[in-house]
Amino acid sequence: MLLKILFWSVLFFVSFLSLVDTTQIVDTRLLLFDKVLHFGIYSFMNVLLLIAYNKNFSIWFLSLTLFVYGILIEVIQNQTTYRAAELGDILANSFGILIGALIFKIAYRFNKHPF
Repeated sequence: MLLKILFWSVLFFVSFLSLVDTTQIVDTRLLLFDKVLHFGIYSFMNVLLLIAYNKNFSIWFLSLTLFVYGILIEVIQNQTTYRAAELGDILANSFGILIGALIFKIAYRFNKHPF
């Protein structure tokens, strides 16, 4: 139950940060770091999601759900006047989700009930 609360807390926090106006605080020199951040956050969120819900849903369904969430966030950002959707963000999110799923599968393979 604690992992579910942690996942939803992280998801809420990411949603909030994804939709607030950051034009005053973000330096354009951080664009590469932005993609690394997307990758890391989505890897972490997918591992949390899979640990919390893998007994109820398949790994691929959960990962696909997180992928759709990432696309929806980009679409919503594009509707604001201060954010824009970026293909690079979607790609970084996707690779993060994939690596998160692989980390989960490897951990699960080495220990049949790691979580």
